[in-house]
Order: sequence, then C-alpha cells, then structure tokens
Amino acid sequence: MLLAPAGTPRAIIERLNKELNAVLATDEVRQRLALEGGEPMPGAPEAYAADIDREEMKWSKLVTAIGRKEE
Repeated sequence: MLLAPAGTPRAIIERLNKELNAVLATDEVRQRLALEGGEPMPGAPEAYAADIDREEMKWSKLVTAIGRKEE
C-alpha cells in the first residue's frame, strides 16, 4: 500500500503508480511478497480510492449499528 497526502499533484500520483506497478511486476518483489504471505495487487489510483471508500462505508455502518462512539 502506498498513500500520498491529499492534494498531491496528479503528475506525481501517476509517476508513483507507474513506478510501483513496475516494481510489483518484478520476480524479485513477487517472490519476496510470497515469502511474507503477500500478493502484489497493482492497479490504478482510482480503483484503490474506490476500495477505501467501500471499506469506510462498510465499517462505518457496522460501528454505527453497534453504537460505538469515537474516543
């Protein structure tokens, strides 16, 4: 997972994504991740943002349903 601060220029996001996806495609990184029990999941920044939004919605509904309040 690689995150950047809100407001990071699009050109920087695109460069980071391009480089990260290239690294995730190497045998060395894939093998190392496999040893650690991980799996490379290259993709576009928009897809990752959508995943974050879905998870936030799912978990916030659960937290609300059980009545948990932020501390």
